[in-house]
Amino acid sequence: MEMISLIVFFMLSFMLSGLCFGTIQMQNTYLIGEEFIIKNNSAKFIVLSTAVIFIFITRIVDLLKDRAIVKDLLYDIYITEGKRTVLVKGFLDTGNELREPVTNLPCIIVENSYFNQFEVDDDKKFIIKYDTINEVGEVKGFKGQNIMIRNEELNTWRKVEAVICGCERKLSKDDEFQALLSRGIV
Repeated sequence: MEMISLIVFFMLSFMLSGLCFGTIQMQNTYLIGEEFIIKNNSAKFIVLSTAVIFIFITRIVDLLKDRAIVKDLLYDIYITEGKRTVLVKGFLDTGNELREPVTNLPCIIVENSYFNQFEVDDDKKFIIKYDTINEVGEVKGFKGQNIMIRNEELNTWRKVEAVICGCERKLSKDDEFQALLSRGIV
């Protein structure tokens, strides 16, 4: 993280100096071979440049903070059912309270492209009803034989018991993760 901060610092320093030099060039004429003298200095230009740079720097810092927070909430998940093992990235969704009502196991919501890779007998499937602010519905799921999770910070694998549920929607726009973890798992 310190290396990223140092790189961002140098990038912003070079951009700021380039913007300042560019504004001075627009206000003063300069010919190659002659000395460079700053004659005109507009206060409007300096204030406007400072405001634009401040907004730009604030956006970059916010973006980097958000990325760092999301990275702390990502987990590697190995799901094994039968002879099939699938590795997905999971995001710890603290608002996900979905549980299978009979076994009271927490649910891991996985995109259907991964969920459909498993062939599960009908007698092992669960139908879990859910209720959100916008919709009421149900999802199909199964209890995985072996589910292992690992956070990149801790770097240790841990076996968990959970129900794997399918989801029709794409969970991440940038494809950073393909599953949502319930906070009951962690």
